[in-house]
Amino acid sequence: MGKTRTFRVINNRIQFICPVCRTRKFTPVMQSLRNKNMKCPKCAKVTKCILNRRTKLRELQSGKILMVTGGRELEVFLHDISIDGIGVDLPVKAIRSGKLTTGRQVHFKCNWNPRLINGSFVVNNVTGQRLGVEKVGR
Repeated sequence: MGKTRTFRVINNRIQFICPVCRTRKFTPVMQSLRNKNMKCPKCAKVTKCILNRRTKLRELQSGKILMVTGGRELEVFLHDISIDGIGVDLPVKAIRSGKLTTGRQVHFKCNWNPRLINGSFVVNNVTGQRLGVEKVGR
């Protein structure tokens, strides 16, 4: 398997660019796909494509932050951030508790950059150890 790259999906199509030979190809993708292995038509290298369907791009971030929900603080790992939301990775213990459900309101504290995250957020989805939250009032 070759490299892993993220490609933006616009109107259910991606512009595949081979990371080896830089060949470009427009490819339609089904709406339900999140990942796809693509073989370059020129050099035959296989690339794992992660399909990004977000309308607003997220910036990758990493670091430990505190999530406050129901008066309880939980240390989580920041994964990515955008103007409208945040993606965090949860510890296994938090997932097993079953208390983090869609629609629950949470707050975050970032000790290493207090201005990075501010305001209230609502849990948008929980998938495995990943938690997606959306900013309230947007």
